[in-house]
Amino acid sequence: MKSTDYRLTMKRWQTPIVVLLGGCLISLIGFGARSSYGLYLGPITEALGWSRETYALAMALQNLFWGLCLPIAGILADRYGPVWVISGGALVYAVGTFGVTIVDTAVGLHLAGGVLVGTGVAFTAFSLATAAMLRVVGVERRTFVIGLCTAAGSVGQVLYSPITQGMISGYGWPIALIVTAVSVCLIVPLAFTLPSDPRVRNENVVHTDSFGAIREAFAHRGFMLLTAGFFVCGFHVA
Repeated sequence: MKSTDYRLTMKRWQTPIVVLLGGCLISLIGFGARSSYGLYLGPITEALGWSRETYALAMALQNLFWGLCLPIAGILADRYGPVWVISGGALVYAVGTFGVTIVDTAVGLHLAGGVLVGTGVAFTAFSLATAAMLRVVGVERRTFVIGLCTAAGSVGQVLYSPITQGMISGYGWPIALIVTAVSVCLIVPLAFTLPSDPRVRNENVVHTDSFGAIREAFAHRGFMLLTAGFFVCGFHVA
């Protein structure tokens, strides 16, 4: 795919600052909402008479689908641009979150809170927002942008946890989940702050196609060690 300088295809208001702000807010909401799910274990299992293992399996499926769908989301974003990929993911994310409030079976919980939310988390992941943000900055600022977007996700955890706990205590877990689903929908308009043309590339950044990036990653010893290390702590902690 022929690359295009971002300045030639983006709207006048889509300055690098706007793109960075939009990407950081996507990271904040997406990761913050996902991190609040642990707070629902007690209220949901007590209200519906389920075991903790039932809820834990839904969260395990959520993590698995997050990991399985993330490469697919990255390939689609690289091919069609991040806007529609992230927007669609946000809607799936919101539907899954709302779905948890209306299901009354364990299978329903696993589909809504596990499969749908996990897929939505993958398609709104901060890595997609970061990739879009990197398209409008030079090589010398790449590390800063990656750190900025990652920090925004951490801020989301800090903000969502106490707010969610307060809503659960004050209004009940269904209302808290509905508010969370509504907040996730805010990702849709925020996605339109990002470059929409998949050809948009910063001329100072070296690019490769999706499958080339996968081959490069699997050929890197550090990546393989990091992936192996995930099974030591990441799988059961996440």
